[in-house]
Amino acid sequence: MKMLKVLLAAALAGIALYFIYSLFKDLTKTEDLSGPMSHLGSVRSALQIYYGDHDGRFPVDGLSCLVEPSEEPGKGRYLDKMPVLWDNARSGREYPHPPTSEVAAYPAGAAPTDTGKWGYHNDPSFPAAWGGFFIDCTHINQVPGGNGQPWSVF
Repeated sequence: MKMLKVLLAAALAGIALYFIYSLFKDLTKTEDLSGPMSHLGSVRSALQIYYGDHDGRFPVDGLSCLVEPSEEPGKGRYLDKMPVLWDNARSGREYPHPPTSEVAAYPAGAAPTDTGKWGYHNDPSFPAAWGGFFIDCTHINQVPGGNGQPWSVF
């Protein structure tokens, strides 16, 4: 009788552990999304610091100014390097484009064209978009946490 109680308790514990595991197993998959998204956040933060350092003006180049030292004291090198987008080796998943650190500069109001690069609105003639940094990919984000939206909307 004691052995039956022990077996029953072990079976209930196993069932409970299975349900707990099934609730939390997808948490490890969020790294797939966090790589591109954390890099996106890093560059956006660097852009905001640049904006503050340069009297409310965003860069008008392809963002090379964020990674190059500046001749102005206390200004420059906002990033050590432009982060790699679509880092398949790090995430272990297949992204819709090959890895790149390139930035595609976009004029005022231009829509993403699916270059697979970082996208940046560098045209001050359209203030609503100027300084916008995004992932230039129109593929649907299939990564957990991506909500089925194109990468470019993040």
